[in-house]
Amino acid sequence: TEPQAWRRAALAFPGRFISSLPKPQPLNVSSQLVDAAQPRVALRYLEDFAVHNPGDAEVEEVIGVLRNELARLANPGRALLAKADAMRDAGNPKGAIAAYQETLRQSPKTLSAAEHLAWILAAHPDKSVRRPAEALALAKRLVRISRNMNPSYLDLLGAAQAASGDYSLAGKSARAALELIGDKPESHRVRERLDLYLEGKAYAGEAWRE
Repeated sequence: TEPQAWRRAALAFPGRFISSLPKPQPLNVSSQLVDAAQPRVALRYLEDFAVHNPGDAEVEEVIGVLRNELARLANPGRALLAKADAMRDAGNPKGAIAAYQETLRQSPKTLSAAEHLAWILAAHPDKSVRRPAEALALAKRLVRISRNMNPSYLDLLGAAQAASGDYSLAGKSARAALELIGDKPESHRVRERLDLYLEGKAYAGEAWRE
């Protein structure tokens, strides 16, 4: 039968190949798998190839690219967050605000987007950019999620409370952050903000650059 003929043809023959076997082309194979919408299969194939053929720099490079792309697809918030951060760092706060909001819309669990957005809304040097009420809502959510155990979120909450005019609560939040931070280097920035709250002043600055 035909299957039996295939098996007979697959048996090793007692002779020699006239020419050497072709050199494996792992990148061609992986490219075809990616084109067939099977990037995970392509990655597993290349990882297995790398185990048996170590030292191929091109294969290792493509493995890295595939891993990064699969991670990005698994967590779309990461790429959106990077875009928003780039806008913020380039001095485009309004564009960054929109980008952070889009990040949270598509990936609500991207807490860094909520944190970065809240800092802009609470304390951006440009007063027209600030939205204290929105910043306060975001900061309260972060503190609640972390169960009051994240000093960065507590510091942020203090800034949002001060921006809203509640300097007493801002001081309490800053002190709670300092208790968790202890003697770490970042404590002096929180202390500087606490001093402002005790004077009845809100913090305004680019905390993300500190």
